[in-house]
Amino acid sequence: APVCPPGGPDAERGPRPLILVLGMPKCGTTSLHEAFLSAGFGSVHWALGAGKDLTADKALRTSGLDASTRLVAELLRRATVDGRPP
Repeated sequence: APVCPPGGPDAERGPRPLILVLGMPKCGTTSLHEAFLSAGFGSVHWALGAGKDLTADKALRTSGLDASTRLVAELLRRATVDGRPP
């Protein structure tokens, strides 16, 4: 299998544009997330660190615990409000 340079296939070209995929449940967002990772790209699915601590993931989904620091939608919203790129 081909090996990508550190940072992904286009690392030598400089920063890559942000790719934002929004989708409803069962629309393939997990598959796209896994494909980006397999291709050497950085990817975050629905929350930072999702899948590493299932108890924390459940607390985030059910009660919003740590949403301000983990939930992708909240991080995007806050960046926009602060005038920063997503």
